[in-house]
Amino acid sequence: MASVAGSWPFLLILVVAILAWFVVNTILPLFYPHPTAMLDYLGTALAIVAALQGPLILLTQRRESDRDRARDIETFHISQNTEADLHSISHAINSVLEQWERDRSSGAVDVPGGGGTAEKPRTGATRSQDSS
Repeated sequence: MASVAGSWPFLLILVVAILAWFVVNTILPLFYPHPTAMLDYLGTALAIVAALQGPLILLTQRRESDRDRARDIETFHISQNTEADLHSISHAINSVLEQWERDRSSGAVDVPGGGGTAEKPRTGATRSQDSS
Protein backbone atom coordinates (compact mmCIF):
# COMPACT_ATOMS: atom_id res chain seq x y z
CA MET A 1 0.00 0.00 0.00
CA ALA A 2 2.88 2.36 0.76
CA SER A 3 4.35 1.76 -2.71
CA VAL A 4 1.02 2.72 -4.29
CA ALA A 5 0.20 5.68 -2.04
CA GLY A 6 3.76 6.97 -2.25
CA SER A 7 3.96 7.07 -6.04
CA TRP A 8 3.66 9.88 -8.57
CA PRO A 9 0.77 8.24 -10.46
CA PHE A 10 -1.27 8.08 -7.24
CA LEU A 11 -0.53 11.73 -6.51
CA LEU A 12 -1.50 12.79 -10.04
CA ILE A 13 -4.72 10.74 -9.93
CA LEU A 14 -5.57 12.29 -6.56
CA VAL A 15 -5.00 15.84 -7.85
CA VAL A 16 -7.04 15.16 -11.01
CA ALA A 17 -9.88 13.67 -8.95
CA ILE A 18 -9.96 16.69 -6.63
CA LEU A 19 -9.93 19.12 -9.58
CA ALA A 20 -12.68 17.12 -11.29
CA TRP A 21 -14.71 17.24 -8.09
CA PHE A 22 -14.46 21.02 -7.94
CA VAL A 23 -15.27 21.43 -11.65
CA VAL A 24 -18.30 19.14 -11.54
CA ASN A 25 -19.68 20.77 -8.40
CA THR A 26 -19.10 24.26 -9.81
CA ILE A 27 -20.66 23.65 -13.24
CA LEU A 28 -23.36 21.11 -12.35
CA PRO A 29 -24.70 21.58 -8.86
CA LEU A 30 -25.55 17.90 -8.40
CA PHE A 31 -25.78 18.15 -4.67
CA TYR A 32 -27.89 21.27 -4.56
CA PRO A 33 -28.92 22.86 -2.11
CA HIS A 34 -25.94 21.86 0.05
CA PRO A 35 -22.80 21.83 -2.14
CA THR A 36 -20.67 23.03 0.73
CA ALA A 37 -21.55 19.93 2.72
CA MET A 38 -19.98 17.82 -0.02
CA LEU A 39 -16.81 19.92 0.20
CA ASP A 40 -16.76 19.16 3.91
CA TYR A 41 -16.98 15.44 3.06
CA LEU A 42 -14.13 15.84 0.60
CA GLY A 43 -12.08 17.61 3.28
CA THR A 44 -12.84 14.81 5.71
CA ALA A 45 -11.80 12.18 3.17
CA LEU A 46 -8.55 14.02 2.46
CA ALA A 47 -7.87 14.36 6.20
CA ILE A 48 -8.37 10.60 6.56
CA VAL A 49 -5.94 9.93 3.70
CA ALA A 50 -3.37 12.24 5.30
CA ALA A 51 -3.90 10.64 8.71
CA LEU A 52 -3.32 7.17 7.24
CA GLN A 53 -0.33 8.14 5.14
CA GLY A 54 1.69 9.39 8.13
CA PRO A 55 1.78 6.05 9.94
CA LEU A 56 2.29 4.18 6.66
CA ILE A 57 5.32 6.30 5.89
CA LEU A 58 6.71 5.73 9.37
CA LEU A 59 6.11 1.98 9.13
CA THR A 60 7.87 1.87 5.79
CA GLN A 61 10.84 3.80 7.15
CA ARG A 62 11.06 1.53 10.18
CA ARG A 63 11.01 -1.63 8.05
CA GLU A 64 13.63 -0.12 5.76
CA SER A 65 15.87 0.81 8.69
CA ASP A 66 15.53 -2.73 10.11
CA ARG A 67 16.49 -4.13 6.71
CA ASP A 68 19.44 -1.73 6.49
CA ARG A 69 20.58 -2.69 9.99
CA ALA A 70 20.48 -6.40 9.14
CA ARG A 71 22.41 -5.74 5.92
CA ASP A 72 25.01 -3.70 7.84
CA ILE A 73 25.47 -6.51 10.38
CA GLU A 74 25.91 -9.03 7.57
CA THR A 75 28.44 -6.74 5.86
CA PHE A 76 30.32 -6.39 9.14
CA HIS A 77 30.53 -10.18 9.55
CA ILE A 78 31.73 -10.58 5.96
CA SER A 79 34.36 -7.88 6.56
CA GLN A 80 35.55 -9.63 9.70
CA ASN A 81 35.88 -12.95 7.87
CA THR A 82 37.69 -11.27 4.98
CA GLU A 83 40.08 -9.53 7.36
CA ALA A 84 40.82 -12.82 9.13
CA ASP A 85 41.47 -14.50 5.77
CA LEU A 86 43.78 -11.67 4.72
CA HIS A 87 45.72 -11.94 7.99
CA SER A 88 46.18 -15.68 7.54
CA ILE A 89 47.28 -15.20 3.91
CA SER A 90 49.65 -12.44 4.95
CA HIS A 91 51.07 -14.67 7.70
CA ALA A 92 51.54 -17.55 5.24
CA ILE A 93 53.28 -15.30 2.71
CA ASN A 94 55.53 -13.82 5.39
CA SER A 95 56.54 -17.28 6.63
CA VAL A 96 57.30 -18.41 3.06
CA LEU A 97 59.36 -15.25 2.45
CA GLU A 98 61.23 -15.73 5.74
CA GLN A 99 61.99 -19.32 4.82
CA TRP A 100 63.16 -18.22 1.38
CA GLU A 101 65.39 -15.52 2.92
CA ARG A 102 66.88 -18.09 5.33
CA ASP A 103 67.55 -20.49 2.45
CA ARG A 104 69.01 -17.68 0.38
CA SER A 105 71.25 -16.46 3.16
CA SER A 106 72.52 -19.98 3.81
CA GLY A 107 73.74 -20.12 0.21
CA ALA A 108 71.39 -22.73 -1.19
CA VAL A 109 68.42 -21.54 -3.23
CA ASP A 110 66.00 -23.81 -5.04
CA VAL A 111 66.20 -23.28 -8.75
CA PRO A 112 62.78 -23.64 -10.35
CA GLY A 113 62.75 -26.54 -12.79
CA GLY A 114 66.42 -27.30 -12.11
CA GLY A 115 65.82 -30.02 -9.58
CA GLY A 116 68.64 -28.92 -7.35
CA THR A 117 70.24 -26.01 -5.58
CA ALA A 118 72.41 -23.27 -6.95
CA GLU A 119 75.13 -21.23 -5.36
CA LYS A 120 74.32 -17.79 -4.05
CA PRO A 121 75.23 -15.17 -6.69
CA ARG A 122 78.39 -13.33 -5.83
CA THR A 123 77.53 -10.11 -7.65
CA GLY A 124 75.86 -8.32 -4.74
CA ALA A 125 72.59 -8.01 -6.67
CA THR A 126 69.59 -6.70 -4.78
CA ARG A 127 66.35 -8.58 -4.42
CA SER A 128 64.54 -6.27 -6.88
CA GLN A 129 67.13 -7.08 -9.55
CA ASP A 130 66.86 -10.82 -8.82
CA SER A 131 63.07 -10.79 -9.20
CA SER A 132 63.10 -9.07 -12.60
